[in-house]
Amino acid sequence: MRSSLAESLPLLSDNASPRYLGPANVVNGDSRAIRARLPNGEMVVAQLALALAYEPAEGDVVLLIGEASTYYGIGVLSGKGKLVLETAGDIAIRAGGALDLSADHVRVTGKEVEVASTKLTMVAEAFTQRVGALVQRVTGLFTVHAREIHTVAEESTVTQAKNATILSEDAVTINGKSVLLG
Repeated sequence: MRSSLAESLPLLSDNASPRYLGPANVVNGDSRAIRARLPNGEMVVAQLALALAYEPAEGDVVLLIGEASTYYGIGVLSGKGKLVLETAGDIAIRAGGALDLSADHVRVTGKEVEVASTKLTMVAEAFTQRVGALVQRVTGLFTVHAREIHTVAEESTVTQAKNATILSEDAVTINGKSVLLG
C-alpha cells in the first residue's frame, strides 16, 4: 500500500516534540523579527521569512514553523499590519484586464507623477487642487457646466478670444474705478 505525502512527513506540532508548525499571536516586532505567543502560552522569537516585507501589528496571527529554539514566520493568517513592497529598482504592475486599487485612503507620492490615458474620468464629491502654476491646453472645446462659478484673482485676470459673448437672464454688473472699452 502506498503511503500519502502527509504520512511520510515528520509530525510538526506544539506537544512534547521540539518541533512546531501552527499559529502564534504577535506580541510585537518589525518586518524582520517578531515576539509571539504560541497556543500553549510559550513566548518565542521568530524571524519573518515572507515573500514580501510585512510590518506586523500586535494581535496578528502568524503561521510559525520551528525546531528547538529557532522559529520562522512563514505566513500571516490574520493581520492588520502593513504589507510593504519595496525595491531599489523599478516595479511594474500589468494587467490584461482591469486593475482596481481600493482603500479608505489612497495616496500617490513621487518626485514626478505622470498619468497617461486615452480617456480619463474623475468622479468625486469634492475636488481640491493646490498648485504653484497650472497650464491647461485643450485642442478642442473646453466646457464648464456649474451651478455657480466664483473666480478670484489677487492680481489681474485676462481673457483673450477672437470673439466673446456674455449672456445673462438678469443684470450684468461691472464694478470698477474705470471701465475702458475699445
